[in-house]
Amino acid sequence: MKSQDQQLLEEAYKKINKKKMPSKKNKMMKESIDQMDGYELMETWMEKNAVRYDDEQDLTNLIEVLGYRQGLREFFGDNPGAIEALFNWVSETIDRVPDWKENLRDELEGMMEDSEEESEAKEDFDRPDQRLNPDRFN
Repeated sequence: MKSQDQQLLEEAYKKINKKKMPSKKNKMMKESIDQMDGYELMETWMEKNAVRYDDEQDLTNLIEVLGYRQGLREFFGDNPGAIEALFNWVSETIDRVPDWKENLRDELEGMMEDSEEESEAKEDFDRPDQRLNPDRFN
């Protein structure tokens, strides 16, 4: 007959090994994950992490999981299509966000004013009386 200490050690050993050995459920889940396409992987990851679309940290976490430890700047630097997608999204969304629309209008008006000032300065320079006369220096 086994001593009580031996029984306790055996039970502890079984518990430790049980945790190390994947259960049938975990093994089946891993095999299932191995068969998923990218869309299914994303959906499963988002579900497991209770991703909220209004939480910047969830996006940061995803970018890091994808391998971009430096964050969004590194991700966008490596994925110009993501930048294009963001520009397209803003273009499609801007009419529903009055502040964005007003800010963009203000920016464009400022650019137009700057452009007019530059054109006027160029026009002044293009006037014959404003040009340098090479004969004056001889």
